[in-house]
Amino acid sequence: MRFAPITGIFGTNSSGKSTILQFLLMLKQTADSSDRGLVLQLGDDKSLVNLGTFSDVAYGHVEKSSISMSLGWTMSQPLESLTPKPKTKPYSVQTK
Repeated sequence: MRFAPITGIFGTNSSGKSTILQFLLMLKQTADSSDRGLVLQLGDDKSLVNLGTFSDVAYGHVEKSSISMSLGWTMSQPLESLTPKPKTKPYSVQTK
């Protein structure tokens, strides 16, 4: 999914549009969090998004369950990896 300065997400009701945005905001606030003990920063009143407690976001609201996330995509063409060209010419040192 390519995001640009202006990105529109379209879909039918209950297709996950808001969930994608909430997930991205949660990842951002987790990365920005100073508490490295938190695996996920679900939010509070001052956060970008407040998803509540762990049981609020767990499937079936079961507190002793786990949360997993995955992301997948299909490449339109094979990925090519290039070695960057050096910005300066290599130099050598001569000793006498």
